[in-house]
Amino acid sequence: MHWRFLLAAEGRRLFVQCPGCRHRWWHDTGFGAGDRPRDLDALPDFPAPGRAIV
Repeated sequence: MHWRFLLAAEGRRLFVQCPGCRHRWWHDTGFGAGDRPRDLDALPDFPAPGRAIV
């Protein structure tokens, strides 16, 4: 198992290094705006005037 020191970051990707063996690699955290479902922030249509919201 490698220990990790953060060397750089680009969005959800981290460039890390193991201080023991000097191995370096990019790590995708899987976190970010691209992971959200497209319709998550979709707003429903407003009801017609005089209609109640059920």
